[in-house]
Amino acid sequence: MPFTILIGIVVGTLLAPVVILTANEVHGVYDRAYPIVEMQGKLISLANDEAVIALSGRKLRECSYVRIQAYSLSENGDLNDAFITRTDMPEDGESKPKGSFLFGSWRVWPLPNSHGIVVYANHLCGSRVVLTKIADIPLQGHKGRTPT
Repeated sequence: MPFTILIGIVVGTLLAPVVILTANEVHGVYDRAYPIVEMQGKLISLANDEAVIALSGRKLRECSYVRIQAYSLSENGDLNDAFITRTDMPEDGESKPKGSFLFGSWRVWPLPNSHGIVVYANHLCGSRVVLTKIADIPLQGHKGRTPT
């Protein structure tokens, strides 16, 4: 009996990392196949070291909104932290129901020598935090002027 328990502990210890990695991979595949939101962003204005963007899209799954993150995209493709704040109204942090919606206008800064803006949304799905890219907005050709 003690030998059986020992073998069970050894096998469980050896298999635990495999099970965890497999579960994480399965969740990742599921989140890519069935995203929480499908969104897009549009550049509204660009001046100095900041931009104003508009976000809109559709929510496809019932997960709770946690927060939004923005990054400036450098010429070599590196992401650099940027601040993002809603400009058309205060952000209420409330989750949207499934369906289409406008997510408002947002100020993103600083954007030193930036070639683009990348925006992600964090949602809580059960006990997992899921990160979804919601906008990838190029800035090339827009520096110093308001795009049309």
